Amino acid sequence: MKKELLIICDLGHAGHRIPYLSVYLSRKYNVTVVTPSANQSQLEYLGINNKAFFSLCKPTLFPMKYQRFAHLGSSIQGVYLKCFRLFEKALAKRTLRILEENRVLRSYSHLLLDEPDISWLKSVLDKIVKLQETKKFDLILSSSSPFVCHIVAFLITEKFDIPWVADYRDLWSQNYNQKATNQVKLQLEQEVLMASKLCITATHGLGVSLSEIYAGPIQVIHNYFVDQVGNPSPFDSTRPKFIVYTGTIYENNQEIDNFLRALQDINLSQVRYVLQVCGYGCAQIREWYTKRGMRVPKYVQLRNHVSKRESLEQQARGNILLLFDWKINLGVESTKLMEYLPKPGFIMASGRHPSSRVAEILKLSNRGQYFTSQSEIVSFLRAADKDESLLYPERNDSYLAQFAFIHQAKTLEAALERVVVECQQ
Repeated sequence: MKKELLIICDLGHAGHRIPYLSVYLSRKYNVTVVTPSANQSQLEYLGINNKAFFSLCKPTLFPMKYQRFAHLGSSIQGVYLKCFRLFEKALAKRTLRILEENRVLRSYSHLLLDEPDISWLKSVLDKIVKLQETKKFDLILSSSSPFVCHIVAFLITEKFDIPWVADYRDLWSQNYNQKATNQVKLQLEQEVLMASKLCITATHGLGVSLSEIYAGPIQVIHNYFVDQVGNPSPFDSTRPKFIVYTGTIYENNQEIDNFLRALQDINLSQVRYVLQVCGYGCAQIREWYTKRGMRVPKYVQLRNHVSKRESLEQQARGNILLLFDWKINLGVESTKLMEYLPKPGFIMASGRHPSSRVAEILKLSNRGQYFTSQSEIVSFLRAADKDESLLYPERNDSYLAQFAFIHQAKTLEAALERVVVECQQ
């Protein structure tokens, strides 16, 4: 008989990862995924056509009839805003009541009220409690970000004594995008994680960080790629080559200066390379030029608003896929690297740490190269402009296999099975 598995996540953040894993795990589990509301187009993009294993938890939202009138005039807008603020206050009070009823969370309730997606708390708890009446879950898997997914799992495991596994794609109190660690957050996280049977992280580096606040077992399960490793498209030698970057750029935390200066150098007399940036990273690129009193050059193409699907399609067309490593060596292989690995383009990583995890993967997979200086980037781009074979070296497919979906799915399945068996003993 199949066991009942509850997965708590935000599909908007998790992307394809959770739906793909859910389908794989459904061989041994009846899988129920609880997530904030998602529209039909999002579900179709994520490949969720058969919803038999899937439960959507939709928070109680402000009535749409007020929103329909919000654009009709300032007086009606004023009424709408007043009603909306009353709704927000009422929702915050209900959330606060739930937090203060828990022996651990009551001391941190005001901190948690500022957490993203905390308004989801009451509706998701109500949904899971109702599901538990018939499902009788054997195991909980919560995946963050956002951290509220772990808060929900903690409350459910406390209420029903169900084994819980916490999956970290990003750290919370120790997150490397924060200027300093919030010690109150860290203490809360320690107390919450004490209830989990296992923590899963995306990299060994994140596992080391998590071990500072969690004494239980930690399993590394990498981000993975799903696509088959592709073959490079033929180049058109009469046109510039395309360098593609997709997603967000954290200018204070990532090394972007070397690459942008190198791009200026290589295109000084003739445009040999065109940079295409898709998504939130456009703002940081524009700001970089503005700070230096320059206009964004014509060989830099910025597309602010693109769907995830368009972003992945753009990656597949790129001759070079650009990756900015972290200024501090975190031992992290990014989700972006996993998106890039199966694509045909050469992966160019710019950073400060030639011994970093990103550099190691690129070297062992032979999928690209790690550059630590402007001059290195310029030299390579000049050489590749003359000899395009440099952009498609022979890949080490046997090494890449460890990052494929099927390998990581089997690793997760085995880790969950160990938790179930240990809790039954």
